[in-house]
Amino acid sequence: MFMTTAGFIILLLLGLLVLWLFVEIGGFPGKKAKERNHPQAEAIAVLGWLGLLLGGVGWVVAVVWAYTKPVFAPIPQAAAGVDPPVAESTESEEAAE
Repeated sequence: MFMTTAGFIILLLLGLLVLWLFVEIGGFPGKKAKERNHPQAEAIAVLGWLGLLLGGVGWVVAVVWAYTKPVFAPIPQAAAGVDPPVAESTESEEAAE
């Protein structure tokens, strides 16, 4: 009777250890992204969890994404739907002409 109880306790502890590791590994990309003030930290956290649940490839992508520094390219005003500013002429420019 003792061995079955001891075996059950060991099995229960191993199950809890696996669950704890799963939670730590799943939350790792999101945690690192938040520590590094990444602008897409929430998306990285979601990809980390979904990637881990769906096979692991997405989790690796989330870790790489969490450690990348985002580069922002300026959006041309015409593409953003904003009219370009019109240069107003001053009186001194008109007098020079």
